[in-house]
Amino acid sequence: MLDVSCFISGNLAKDSKYYERVVAFELSSYRSGLYDFDFGTKMQAMLQQAGFDIVHVDEDVTDPELNFSGVASADVIEGWSARLGRMKKLKALLGEEYSDFYDEFLKNLDCDTHDKRGNVRFVVAIK
Repeated sequence: MLDVSCFISGNLAKDSKYYERVVAFELSSYRSGLYDFDFGTKMQAMLQQAGFDIVHVDEDVTDPELNFSGVASADVIEGWSARLGRMKKLKALLGEEYSDFYDEFLKNLDCDTHDKRGNVRFVVAIK
């Protein structure tokens, strides 16, 4: 299984004024049953609870769109722009600040100080 954790917050600078609100949004989304932005951190335990034997875990998979360090390519920034545009609940939460958040998020992806934070996780299990 391959999935993400900290889907949005993992690509947002931790010192962003939006960071805590985005983390809270991700958690709220999970609790409401809408979407689990942190499923990647739960996969291994869920597989073990279901009786699977874990044979390989990589909690730091490099992915050119979801888990990378440094400057994103133009197509990755375009993809994130489209993805953010579809996040209506996040937009509603941030209200008038959404445009500033959106710009800051994309600027962070386009910065050489952008740092991956274990967003893509890979678990191989057998039963």
